[in-house]
Formats: sequence, C-alpha cells, structure tokens
Amino acid sequence: GYMLDDFSIVPYEGGIYRIIDILKPIKDFYPNYSEWLEKTVSSGIMDETRQIRILLNDSKIAGLNILKNTPDEKKICSLFIHPDYRGESWIYAIFNDSLEFLKTSKPTITIPEPIVKKYHGLIFSNKWENTSKIENRYIDGVTEYGFNEKEL
Repeated sequence: GYMLDDFSIVPYEGGIYRIIDILKPIKDFYPNYSEWLEKTVSSGIMDETRQIRILLNDSKIAGLNILKNTPDEKKICSLFIHPDYRGESWIYAIFNDSLEFLKTSKPTITIPEPIVKKYHGLIFSNKWENTSKIENRYIDGVTEYGFNEKEL
C-alpha cells in the first residue's frame, strides 16, 4: 500500500502527561496550559465533554486536536501538528476530523495574534466570523482572536 496507509486519526486513550510533553510549544502562548490539560481536559474526558483525537503515523503521534463538545459549545481547543510532519497539509486532516466530530462547520476557536496568519486560509475558506479580539487574554502583550463565538 501507499505510505499513507500508516496514518490514522483515532481517539487518544493514553496518559495526559504524554500529551503535555508533546504540546510544549503551545505553552509559549498559554502559560497555564499544562494545568488546563491536567484538570479541565482530564475531567472533560471523564464526563465526555472533551476528547483528544490523535493523528498516528504507525505508533508515533504526528498531530492532535483537543475538542470541547457540549450542547452550548463546539470548540477546537487545540490543533497541533508535530514539527516533523509540518508542510504536508496534515493540519487540514486534523481540522476536518474536528469538524466531523463536532458536527459543525463553524466551531468556536481562538488564535493568538502571532500565529493567526498561519490560519488565514482555513478562516477564509470556512467563512469564519471574527467575533472577538481580546488584548492580554492569556498572555501580556498578545491579542487573542476569537471566531464563531456564540453570544452568551
């Protein structure tokens, strides 16, 4: 078979600490990220409001998403592609998996200003609406852009 036969996207069932390790680069933008993974995501997995789905290449984690799926909110909390797999459009695979799992084409997502440009194609092609722009939301001096947020 073609080499893509070695890839699959499946629910993650391992320990949260392996994920924390993989997601180190994200911490630059979210200072309490590890704590959030340990508490909020772990308990969300238990009560089925959150799911971590991983892109596997054989047994290596090539990327992942962390999704929040409640009646009120369908949110992509994290999208991550391992540096070794960047430049191969895997972001689209993991992103499309997120939409299928959440059953929406307009998930809530927030993106920090320094990397929002990397997502311009996704934002544009999915006609996402910029619903908020919050300075210093997670980290001083960084503006966080929100998309498709519902009014509370």
